[in-house]
Amino acid sequence: VRGKRIYEENVTSSYAEYERALREFERAYRRDPGYADAIGLAGEALAIMSYSGGTKMLDSAATLAKRALALDPNQPNAVATLAFRGFNRPAEALVILKRALRANPSSIELLAHEQHALLIVGDSAGAWENVKRMLPLAPGSKAVLATSFTTALALRRYSDAANIIKREQTLDPAATTPIFHEATL
Repeated sequence: VRGKRIYEENVTSSYAEYERALREFERAYRRDPGYADAIGLAGEALAIMSYSGGTKMLDSAATLAKRALALDPNQPNAVATLAFRGFNRPAEALVILKRALRANPSSIELLAHEQHALLIVGDSAGAWENVKRMLPLAPGSKAVLATSFTTALALRRYSDAANIIKREQTLDPAATTPIFHEATL
């Protein structure tokens, strides 16, 4: 839980924060080798870290993702790692995500990953439908608001993007993300 909080609150994509989260995930799956979520999150963190740390990290990320999927075929972070983080197989990920969402229709993580995959494969309408499903399920989630803003902007839904910025500002008036989003808009 601690690692996931560190991971989700790392809105600046700090390498040091990903390392901190990774240590927590590793600690969790060493205690429980069957903890698919910790293994999947560790894989995704390593994949993100590989952008500046090299391809050996990406290989390790893939190994962890496959291990997590062997334990839980619907583990969202493992799916995201194999689909988006350096492997670029969004169409394959979309099939896995749709299957996983049938089993877990209210999973914010799965919906966010599906939203991303839909944008990549060109299904803008489907991506926006995910935004409309996610926002009521997690109205206070900074990550959901950030991905929803990105989707609204990509679809040129400027008034929706402005409303998302207002939600972000209400959630955390001192945050810098809404300021950057306003500048982008």
